[in-house]
Amino acid sequence: MFLFAAKAISQNSNEENFHVTEHSFDEAKWKDATEGLNYSNEKEQEINFKPRRYSFGFNSSIIQIILFIALIVVLVIAILYFLRGNSLLGDKKTNQALSADSEDPEKNLHEADIDRLLHEAIQSKNFRLALRYSYLKTIKELSIRNWINWKQDKTNREYLVEMGSRNEFITFRNVTFLYEQVWYGEKNIGEEEFIALSPAFRSFFENLKK
Repeated sequence: MFLFAAKAISQNSNEENFHVTEHSFDEAKWKDATEGLNYSNEKEQEINFKPRRYSFGFNSSIIQIILFIALIVVLVIAILYFLRGNSLLGDKKTNQALSADSEDPEKNLHEADIDRLLHEAIQSKNFRLALRYSYLKTIKELSIRNWINWKQDKTNREYLVEMGSRNEFITFRNVTFLYEQVWYGEKNIGEEEFIALSPAFRSFFENLKK
């Protein structure tokens, strides 16, 4: 007990002898020491992650251009189709290609022996071709009479226009209609159909004799 009391007394005496030395605050030195330091709480910069867009080489503008070009091509083809006399109204050219084994008298219509070709087509039972020769025979006859101005690249409609003021117009229109229905309609006709169509052509030539 005596030793504990002695230590306590000694500790109290040391505390009484302890003095804190106060120093004045030098503001200028503090500024020099803290110059360049930033203790403010700055917001972290946001990192924007944008999804990458992958391009496959096409966009809406390119597609529109392609569609526009395709439309122009279709229109040009349609215009050429009608100008060449291939309309759905029957404005057909009489120089449409024949089969490989047939003779095309239209290349030199005035010198062609159409009667011989017509007879050969009937003998070979190619009645569709025989009908074509029958129609070319009417074209040749009209050209010889100078009622039409025959040209290989002219259309049947043009011949109808040239015949419009003549009395034979009706019969010529009838044979033209029958011919185009069979030839340009790609209809195969037999002997009975050919015999049924022949009177229209005979009537045409009989009117020419009047």
